Amino acid sequence: MLKNYFKLTIRNLGRHKLFALVNLGGLIIGMSACIMIMLYVGFELSYDRFHARGEDIYRLRMDQWEEGRHVYQRAKAFGVIGPALKSEFPEIQEAARLIDLHGIMGNFVLSYKDAKFIEEKVYYADASVLKLFSFKLLEGERQQALTQPHTIVITSSFAKKYFGEEPAMGKSLIMNGDEAFLVTGILEDVPRNSHLQFDFLLSFETLRSEEYMLGWADFLTYVLLKPGVNAEQLNAKLISSNLVAKLLGRESTVQISLQPLHDIHLHSHMEGEAEVNGSAMITYGLLIVAFLILVIAWMNYVNLATARSLDRAKEVGIRKTVGAERGDLIRQFLMESVTLNGVAVLVALLLVAELLPLFNHIFGTSLTFSAYGRFELWGLLLAFFVAGSLASSLYPAFVMSSFQPIKTLKGQFQLLSGKLTLRKVLVVYQFAASIVLIAGTWAVFRQLAFMRHQELGVNIEQTLIVKAPSIADSTYSARLNSFKSELLRYEAIQSLTSSTNIPGRESTWGGTVRRFGDARENAAGVDFTGIDYDFVTAYGMKLLAGRNFSKDFPSDQSAALVNEAALRLLRYDKPEEIIDQKILGWRNAEFEVVGVLQTHHQLSLQHEQPATVFFLRPVGGNFYAIKFKTADFAGTVALIQAEYEKLFSGNPFEYFFLDEYFNRQYQADQRFGQIFGLFAGLAIIIACLGLFALSAFSAVKRTKEIGIRKVLGATTLNLVMLLSKDFLLLLSLANLVALPLAGIIIKKWLENYAFRINLGWDMFVIPAFIVAAIALITVSAQAIKAALANPVEALRYE
Repeated sequence: MLKNYFKLTIRNLGRHKLFALVNLGGLIIGMSACIMIMLYVGFELSYDRFHARGEDIYRLRMDQWEEGRHVYQRAKAFGVIGPALKSEFPEIQEAARLIDLHGIMGNFVLSYKDAKFIEEKVYYADASVLKLFSFKLLEGERQQALTQPHTIVITSSFAKKYFGEEPAMGKSLIMNGDEAFLVTGILEDVPRNSHLQFDFLLSFETLRSEEYMLGWADFLTYVLLKPGVNAEQLNAKLISSNLVAKLLGRESTVQISLQPLHDIHLHSHMEGEAEVNGSAMITYGLLIVAFLILVIAWMNYVNLATARSLDRAKEVGIRKTVGAERGDLIRQFLMESVTLNGVAVLVALLLVAELLPLFNHIFGTSLTFSAYGRFELWGLLLAFFVAGSLASSLYPAFVMSSFQPIKTLKGQFQLLSGKLTLRKVLVVYQFAASIVLIAGTWAVFRQLAFMRHQELGVNIEQTLIVKAPSIADSTYSARLNSFKSELLRYEAIQSLTSSTNIPGRESTWGGTVRRFGDARENAAGVDFTGIDYDFVTAYGMKLLAGRNFSKDFPSDQSAALVNEAALRLLRYDKPEEIIDQKILGWRNAEFEVVGVLQTHHQLSLQHEQPATVFFLRPVGGNFYAIKFKTADFAGTVALIQAEYEKLFSGNPFEYFFLDEYFNRQYQADQRFGQIFGLFAGLAIIIACLGLFALSAFSAVKRTKEIGIRKVLGATTLNLVMLLSKDFLLLLSLANLVALPLAGIIIKKWLENYAFRINLGWDMFVIPAFIVAAIALITVSAQAIKAALANPVEALRYE
């Protein structure tokens, strides 16, 4: 019987090629898009799932409160907290800390023989890091690898980078020209789906210092709970413990709490994150897009199947007359649906396999079929396909199998009556979904354009950033002055300034500041940036009050500049009020404020402008910012490199352009916009395929009516409007549904950005116009074809 059903299915599909091709094309496109999105979503959801006890691992977060206000939240904590947690709370089995000192101590230059590189993904780490996490250790002892001072664990890629084919274990890497670290372990490269990325782990024992433990809130701190511990109850104990104040030996409004490891990548966007995290809204938004696209494809099937019911009514009548039961007909129609959907799934899988490398190249992703697959995700996808295939076929199957044979054979059959049929509802859904997707795409690109063209408050154009040397001696200050003097002799170079941080890079030097004489509990969290005398001028920053640092004032060694955001935190209303006032910074360092700067965008416009205190550091910067006057970048870079290597021999010359570096922050948003736009376009293509077929069937069914109207004098325009008006009415109804929904969704998405566009009329009119134009062209093509046909042939029809 199944064999017979299959033969009938192939015969019917072959007889109605347009129906088969439109349905198959829509299903293949929809399923391909859905599979691609599911791969991306699966990758995002797989972050940190490879750790054996990931469910029991939590990261500490710090929250500061002032007078009941939530001032800031930070993904890092004071160094003393980690060990104290393990001793104070028996529920905690293990604690581990990591700290990146790159922004505080300068660049790390690692070398072995002739191999010498500046490295950035370097952490000082507790030995317990290797016990707490499940990063795969290829060589070495997990329990011992980082227990001794001046030991290092490296990843396999970097073992090859420095040692080539030589065994790395037992050899030493030299840091900054004078400090040797013994290789005691080699890790497999950190998986891409880890929120914590590193190439080297240095033993924390090398760093034993009270200054680090108490003075800096820059430690990523993780805890492993004992099996069966209730994390919520422990979290409540931590919040109420006032542990920070006890450990620091002073009053503190800082609270610590637990954050689940599995929540970090998609749900955490605090200050001090280890890496730029993903977005739950984007991930689940794309999942909804996948659902919309697939449902649109299945609705095409339902629409076209019910539209073809008139053609198949006589077939049903004849088969019922010769003895076919309703169940036989239902099984036959289900077989047709399952066959189409099955072929579509197979073709979609092959298509995705072929297009995945191209997709990864264009959108900067690294998706694969197997690497990040989760059984529950693929199981859900399979169940969804099966349920959708059955659901999309059941309605047409039951409708067509219910036809009465006498009426269908006499031609007295009418498919549906009423003003609002299911087919019209489905067309409205397709249009509405397309409008929402296009409006979302338009909003993403409008927001991106807004962010990239806003004034930053700093000039980053034609700026070359050179990483400052880490291998230096007592002559470094003189060498830096010589380097600067030599470069400024060239007409192509406008200025050179050094600083501990640059625009586009999150501050790694956080601390607190308060008014002189204020209690410690009034301290507010700020970023600290060390700059030289030329920083403000070179970056074109605006001075609102006071003056810049100057060599004419020796006292500036203990002076500070603050920006407007810091001014407000220090409870001053006007810039002039803080000039010559004293403030207390980290470790009670005393500063006299000599100037107030306009607040600039340190990071992308997704973030608030940070409160920053600038202090004078003429020779301790990590970065040299060199402004160009010329467009001959390659030639000027070569000149700079020659001078650098002459004065700072032994240091690798590494550079990048600041505007490109800053705009990298928008890559994730840009990629999301491109992916969203691609799948929105696919959704419209699927909807138009269905619309094209529906309009074709509509024109065929009204062939005789069109012929009569032409004989009676109807023009081509009259006939086009006649055949198009039903679809245009449905489109109008879709706009009424889609535009308010799109507005709600876009407004919610824009809340993720501190600086954002306003919802203007174009946000809704343009998507509606695009969908209307595409729909009108699709329908009109069939309408014009029918209107131009010979009326004599039309009257002979049937």
